[in-house]
Amino acid sequence: MVFSTRSRYHRQDEEKRHPNATMKRKRSSDINIFNMSMLDVIFSALGAILILFLIVVVELENSYDDNDELVSIIENQSAKLDQTQKELKETADSLEEVAEKLRRQKQETEDLKDEAERLRKRANDIENKNKELNKKVEDLKRSPNNKKQQGNGQGEIPKPNCRVHFTGLIMGDEYVHEHVSKVYTVDSFSEYVGKGDYPDNSKAFPRSVKHTFDGIAIDKGTRLILYSGKNYSGDVLLNVKGPRIINNTIWRNDSRYAKYNTKTFQQPLQSNYPQSVRQWSVSDMHDWSYGSSKISCE
Repeated sequence: MVFSTRSRYHRQDEEKRHPNATMKRKRSSDINIFNMSMLDVIFSALGAILILFLIVVVELENSYDDNDELVSIIENQSAKLDQTQKELKETADSLEEVAEKLRRQKQETEDLKDEAERLRKRANDIENKNKELNKKVEDLKRSPNNKKQQGNGQGEIPKPNCRVHFTGLIMGDEYVHEHVSKVYTVDSFSEYVGKGDYPDNSKAFPRSVKHTFDGIAIDKGTRLILYSGKNYSGDVLLNVKGPRIINNTIWRNDSRYAKYNTKTFQQPLQSNYPQSVRQWSVSDMHDWSYGSSKISCE
């Protein structure tokens, strides 16, 4: 304790006598403390850097060990990618071919549509012309000067379910020149007439009478009465209601004509005139030519 007291007194005495020396010692101590702190920071930083360096080295080594496998994987994936690109290119080429075919088909379809439209317009034109022709035919039928169509009697225009067709040929479902007339088709051997009174057959049906009056077609709903004399005089030679086809009995054994009472007609004539309503006359129809006729309809 004595030693400590002396030393304290001694230091105090020294400080009083030499105050600058005391300040130098304090400053030196502060510098030493500062220097130690800086060194601690520097060495700590160096240690941290070293540790980080070691970690990086280890990671690099690990990365290097895995790099061969990674390179192998990349190469494999690259090969697969090349193959995929090749397949995609082939697919793209195939799709382009399909697209080209579709374009061609589309063009062909457009061409077909254009052709169909052209044909449709042509069909419409034909239909319109046909309507015009039918109108002209109807006008001709209504014309009082149309003797070829109506004959020379006082009859009406022939129409379905009210018409009679007289011919100087056999009546059938086809026209054979100088042999067969087709039902409801006027030729130079026949007359096609409607409801009316016809007092003189030779004037009402001149072509049929001129060519010997051998066939008659009577539509359903139509009645024909034939008289042996003019002006509805004499015997009633025929009083029949259609549908009926009557051909002259003198030709029943002629192979050229016999079939027309038994064959299957073309439609719609077969439906209108089946075999059951076709017959041979009971007498020579040539004698019927010079009388008179009445046609009535339901």
